[in-house]
Amino acid sequence: MTSAKLSIRPGVRTHNLTIFLITGDETMPDVDLRTLEESLEEKTFIIHETGNVGELEVENLSDFEVFLQAGDLVKGGLQDRVFNSDLIVPAKSGRVAIGSFCVESGRWRNRVTKKGGVERTDSFHSAKDRLPSKDIRMAALHTLSQSLVWEEVHSFQEMLGESLSRSMRSDESPSSLQLTLEDEQLGLTIDQYLQELLPIVERCPGTVLGYACAISGKLSSAEIYANSRLFKKLWPRLLRANAIEALGCRSTGEADREVGIDEVRSCLDQPPNLKAKSREVSSRVKIFTRETERVVLQDTCDTSRGSAWIHRSYLVK
Repeated sequence: MTSAKLSIRPGVRTHNLTIFLITGDETMPDVDLRTLEESLEEKTFIIHETGNVGELEVENLSDFEVFLQAGDLVKGGLQDRVFNSDLIVPAKSGRVAIGSFCVESGRWRNRVTKKGGVERTDSFHSAKDRLPSKDIRMAALHTLSQSLVWEEVHSFQEMLGESLSRSMRSDESPSSLQLTLEDEQLGLTIDQYLQELLPIVERCPGTVLGYACAISGKLSSAEIYANSRLFKKLWPRLLRANAIEALGCRSTGEADREVGIDEVRSCLDQPPNLKAKSREVSSRVKIFTRETERVVLQDTCDTSRGSAWIHRSYLVK
């Protein structure tokens, strides 16, 4: 799907975050994928600790396919992790490997909770957030560097702390990005972003397939999916991550100009003959990465469906 077949809706802005919804025809209207969060809540999905920082194993117990998204954070195990690629996990899958990075550098043991309980180390019990920083996403999903992920997590915690005028490191585990994102004051502060922007998808005319976002006057990223059902399931998690990043960027004092539709379209319009690097994630999922001076574009393709893409992600440098 080229951007010529997509419509970019006018930006909707709250504080320093602008959202441009993207509408068009679904390329896989009949594909019904469960999300990780849905499956964990239904207790039909297990994320296994392997003892290897760079790899986890997932197991789908249900009769439905499950979509895991690169950048999803999982809490628990020997340390919190983030998936470094998209993955479609078949029904009744058995154990399937997926690449990961650590987002909690100071722990390799049980974590004691505020209520005095002890988390299990053999599995992960929740996955409610995704990476909230474009710089961390670039390190984890494109550069694929563990040391850079740790560096960017530390920088983001500091930037967020400056915005909220206090430390954003949890006493339970200061290096945990997940515990930072669970901070109660942080949740209350981003509520205005969420209350104003979450409903725009349901109000939008046309079939919404994804969106682009700009933060503090800079185009940041875009996400497009093969059908609207999958996008709408993921939308609250995606928006929350963008809102947290926008809150952090309010401390930088950068100039905040208006970003327009033409700039968004120039991000989506990439040369058709741009050379792609492929990475095989599983027997049925391949990721194709194309890069220009300005944008990193990744297509997650399903070989069981004619190698069509199910998710297209843009990171603006």
